[in-house]
Amino acid sequence: MPGDRSFAILRARAGGNGVAERFIRTLKENLLWVRTFDTVEELRAAPATAELPVLVVSGTARAEAGVASSGLPAPLAVDWVVKPFQEGQLVDVIGITKGKGFQGVVKRFRVGGGPAAHGSMFHRRIGSIGMRQTPGRTWKNQAMPGHMGSQRRTAQNLRVVKVIADKNLILVKGAIPGANGDDVIVRTAIKGQPKTAA
Repeated sequence: MPGDRSFAILRARAGGNGVAERFIRTLKENLLWVRTFDTVEELRAAPATAELPVLVVSGTARAEAGVASSGLPAPLAVDWVVKPFQEGQLVDVIGITKGKGFQGVVKRFRVGGGPAAHGSMFHRRIGSIGMRQTPGRTWKNQAMPGHMGSQRRTAQNLRVVKVIADKNLILVKGAIPGANGDDVIVRTAIKGQPKTAA
């Protein structure tokens, strides 16, 4: 049975888009009771949806008008995403870093490498990775060549410069993980908020 944190989601376009699908998957992963519909008719015909709030994903004015005229609860405002944030507030931005592929230790871990002269024949290689009989193994976390990037990272304590609620935009000062167009998670900063007087 649906609980207090339940949503009936209407996807304005059949099949939705990438952002809509990821948003729905995030809701389900957080144990929300979610039902998805592609048309207002499907939403109206489904049983036990009258008491559920409706969230229009990748919404259009036509879809919101259809929900409003169907007698179902009014759709949740799309701009709820940015309204909790205020200018000057500190936030954490979580994203997936750019993928760099297979890289050596000089690029991946900033290992110094060897001399650049022609005769050394040791330039950008890894060098020694351990001792002899003691300890007789390689230490954990030894810097070695391998896949670089494509990891979840959090940029902490970035300041919100401006909030444009009508366009659902947040302007943040500083660099964030990921490439242009990637999805990120913005949350209230955990560490950097100013302390309030008790």
